[in-house]
Amino acid sequence: NQLAEAYPDSNEKKRFALFTLEERTVGGVRDQLWILFGAVALVLLVACTNLAGFLLARASDRKKEIALRLAMGATRWSLIRQLLTETLVLGVIGGLAGLLVANFALQALMAFQPPIAIPINLDVGLDRTVLLFTLGIAAVAGLFFGLAPALQATNPDVAPTLKDESAGL
Repeated sequence: NQLAEAYPDSNEKKRFALFTLEERTVGGVRDQLWILFGAVALVLLVACTNLAGFLLARASDRKKEIALRLAMGATRWSLIRQLLTETLVLGVIGGLAGLLVANFALQALMAFQPPIAIPINLDVGLDRTVLLFTLGIAAVAGLFFGLAPALQATNPDVAPTLKDESAGL
């Protein structure tokens, strides 16, 4: 603005715009990144819902075992902790498997060079932030989606469940 006032003839039609580094690097694809983030979140939701359904089916198969443990004096809280630990381990293993697949996909993507004259060198990788975020999301999802099956599995009617088991013997 001061240059335009000091030298009106040479700076009459010149304008300058300042951009932040974030706006300059991500600004043009921000909407596409949000769409990609939403798609990834939906895939995670579908996977977690499938895992919760699997855990509910597994809990119904373990109904007799849990009823027997409750009859022998195990507390409901200790059984819930055990079941949540199992789902936490499943979630973290799933997160690690996802990181492994992401690493191979990233290497394959970065090895691909499109047939253009200008080489493309992107600094993209799986760093500590990605690792911690993935493991954190996997742990939270495992605990959150394992809570309902754990609560449902540890609330059986002990006597009828044990009677059904003895009738099958």
